[in-house]
Amino acid sequence: MSAADESDVEQARVFLALLNSEIDELSERIESALRLVRGTRPVVPELASAARTDAAALRKELHRVHRLVEQLIRRFPAANFPADHFSVPEGLPLQR
Repeated sequence: MSAADESDVEQARVFLALLNSEIDELSERIESALRLVRGTRPVVPELASAARTDAAALRKELHRVHRLVEQLIRRFPAANFPADHFSVPEGLPLQR
């Protein structure tokens, strides 16, 4: 792999980590909104409606971020592995 290719994969790894963080945050926000809707105590109808609307918008954003992850991995499959995953133990020849 050329230095330019390695640089691209490293940049993809960084972006993948950011996207995965975004997925975690969006998932937590969706769960929070749904807990508000399904709460054990009565919820003001307007608040429940706003929480449902927020959850729907967040789900849409979550799907968008998942698509970005899929596209990134499709373009840079090596980005889905740790940087040292493809390292060759010392003393073994590289296979091409």
